[in-house]
Amino acid sequence: MNYSIRFKSAQGITSRSEFLPFDTDGEARTYAAEALHKSPMVEVWKGDNLLARLPEETKRTPR
Repeated sequence: MNYSIRFKSAQGITSRSEFLPFDTDGEARTYAAEALHKSPMVEVWKGDNLLARLPEETKRTPR
């Protein structure tokens, strides 16, 4: 299955994407974790489903 790996700025703006085949969701997440040196935030998408956002966003307190 092909996954979309999205590299994002600290503000959440996508700077680039890669479409890569992985055998499992875990392999895609591992690739994203290893790619964090390229971007402050990396997302893993499988179709229309967000599987992971690394590093995980911190919970925000409502104002």
